[in-house]
Amino acid sequence: MTALGNAGTPLAVAVLRALARERDPQVRALAISVLSDASPETLALLEGVLTSGDGEAAAVAVRSLARIRGAAAVPSLVRAATTGGPTIQQACIAALGELGGDDARHALALLLERGAPSLAGAAAQALAAIGDREAVAILVEAAQGGFAVRRAALGVLAQTTGPEVEALMLDLIEDGAPVEQRTAAGYFAQHPTPAPRWWWRAGGPKAGRTSSASRD
Repeated sequence: MTALGNAGTPLAVAVLRALARERDPQVRALAISVLSDASPETLALLEGVLTSGDGEAAAVAVRSLARIRGAAAVPSLVRAATTGGPTIQQACIAALGELGGDDARHALALLLERGAPSLAGAAAQALAAIGDREAVAILVEAAQGGFAVRRAALGVLAQTTGPEVEALMLDLIEDGAPVEQRTAAGYFAQHPTPAPRWWWRAGGPKAGRTSSASRD
């Protein structure tokens, strides 16, 4: 079936579309996975699969749609992520993370902050997968939000580096809840900072602020 996808001829595409409507779930999923033309007929078929209720086929259609349409697929992925079942929700959010770009980052930020709590972890992971400065900034801001959003953001930031992340973890060491202090301590154990040991023994962030104040 991969040969049909590689052929790309009108006949091959027509055969793949027919196979994508087969009752056999394995045949259907394989046909959807190798569709690669951007014709209105193929795009309509993939969009229809997203709302078909067939979780396995829909998850495959998500990847094909993202591959074919790129950033133009973001609105469809967001709709499916907020209305589909758990399997398609996870697939859509992962696809947004793989696409990256401004539209995908913005969509993931909204899903993280305003979506269902069950989506927060997946959205945070997708932003971490994008991993650029803008995505990290979204996660740092989310780490100051409500419980589910905060927990999801901190979970992925603990595996991320950067000055904004380090500043957040320093604040948590000083003022965070016990579980957040443990997260921050684990972060600095995994990502040692250049701060000298005496700075930590003297109180860490408090010591730095005291020293700055005394110099002023």
